[in-house]
Amino acid sequence: MFSFLRRYFEKVFGSAPSPVVPSAPVSEEALPQWLSKHSRTDWSGLHRKLMREGKRLAESRGPILVGPWLSEVGYEVLYWVPFLAWFLKEFQIPSSRLWCFSRGGSALWYRNFSENYLDIFELMTPEEYRQANEARWAERKGAQKQKGVSLFDRALMEKAQRHLDWEQFELLHPSVMYTSLRHFWKGSMGSNWLETHTRFAPLSTTTLSQTRETLGLPESYLAVKIYFNASFPRTSENERFCRLLLKRLSQKLPVVLLDTGLKVDDHEELSGGRDGIISLREKWHPVKNLEQQTAVVAGAESFYGTYGGFSYLGPFLNVPSISFYSNPEHFFHGHLHAAQLAVRSLRGVLPRADFSALQVKTLEALLEESQSRPSLATSKVLEVTC
Repeated sequence: MFSFLRRYFEKVFGSAPSPVVPSAPVSEEALPQWLSKHSRTDWSGLHRKLMREGKRLAESRGPILVGPWLSEVGYEVLYWVPFLAWFLKEFQIPSSRLWCFSRGGSALWYRNFSENYLDIFELMTPEEYRQANEARWAERKGAQKQKGVSLFDRALMEKAQRHLDWEQFELLHPSVMYTSLRHFWKGSMGSNWLETHTRFAPLSTTTLSQTRETLGLPESYLAVKIYFNASFPRTSENERFCRLLLKRLSQKLPVVLLDTGLKVDDHEELSGGRDGIISLREKWHPVKNLEQQTAVVAGAESFYGTYGGFSYLGPFLNVPSISFYSNPEHFFHGHLHAAQLAVRSLRGVLPRADFSALQVKTLEALLEESQSRPSLATSKVLEVTC
């Protein structure tokens, strides 16, 4: 009986957690109802809740505010946008009703399903945003994930309503996505659940060439974004690795360093100012800095950077991405698995889409051994490095 339970979970949810085993035989037809009643995770209840929300929005009238997005860039690129693409198609919600609400000029990330976009930085300054978002983290005991509607969410919704002159509107909040995918991140649901509730699609790049011209980028270059976080803390060893990485990369091609100087989250960037490194710090515009950074990545031969955040962006733009980390204790393999799923979905239309996450010592060894050619999926990209 337990082997059948395992096969059922693997088929429906993509993983097989340890469910409560029935004390008496249960037929295959009755198993879903039994699981809903006895499993530690209410699978069918979660599905019904998601379906109710989709049906509610589909049957409603008027505009739908999609957001506001206040969490990390990595979750926005790898989960929120693909989840929205699935959700809106699944429930056949017209794009004309949608107003995507994020910050920093990320409109093009949503362009596949909506041309309507409102930027939070049109309603407040980056400094005001940072202070209010930090207050939200404190309100949530340090949690950045939007698992519920915070006071800051509500304040932004009111600002958006006044700005857009709406009498009424519906809300598609990020908490819907966080609720739907939380068991994937916990490991109690496998990749089938994620694949079923996302649509990984190439990002629109039609307007980015003009942005690159404005930034004055060279014809060929490598894009690099380095910041320090829990998986790549600021230590003397990691700073030495950064110097080595920038030195070796700049010997092959010009390196454009994505150091914005903007303090809107909890990440500490590595600044430019090194020989052979192009810093665009003076050219970033807060209201559209994510559009500008996306344009830089889209035009690069490849992307190198700290694991997480912007490192997930490359494959969606047909740019190979190599990321690195030094602290395995803060490395979450679920995100790597999701990024690899995205690459497999994108490869049919974006042949250069690729993603790797390497420990610093591994990438450092590859940088040091210029004659070696590892048998990795990213070997062609690593040839640029080595």
